[in-house]
Amino acid sequence: MLLDSSVFLYAVKPGPIGMIDRHFKNLESNSGTTSAMLQIIWRGFGIMVDDLAAAFFTLLAVALIQKIIPL
Repeated sequence: MLLDSSVFLYAVKPGPIGMIDRHFKNLESNSGTTSAMLQIIWRGFGIMVDDLAAAFFTLLAVALIQKIIPL
């Protein structure tokens, strides 16, 4: 269930996850003079931050569901 939620949030990119994704993509496309290595590092950092945000919101959703529906 946790993996499915994380994949869903990553694919749909709602709210803050989409803002993070757009932020790194906009900065990537606007930088015309940066080196190729710096662009690779920046792109990788953006992917990691995007994944961490999706994981955080998945854990938050699971915690809220567990509070609402105690098992």
